[in-house]
Amino acid sequence: MIIIPCKQNKGLRDQMRDLPKHLQTEAHKLGDHGLGERELYQSCLFRGAIEPASEMTAIRQVEKDI
Repeated sequence: MIIIPCKQNKGLRDQMRDLPKHLQTEAHKLGDHGLGERELYQSCLFRGAIEPASEMTAIRQVEKDI
């Protein structure tokens, strides 16, 4: 059985649940994309940047578990 520390720590789980909300509401302030808040979320830039990062994190986690 693989023990994943972040799943055992409620405080960390809560932060992990809340961080994506904060990233989504503050993303328009990050970087120099030149888009306003509405423009960023209506474009595919935000989702296009987040999904590959998410996939890479998942891949690295799987590699660690192997």
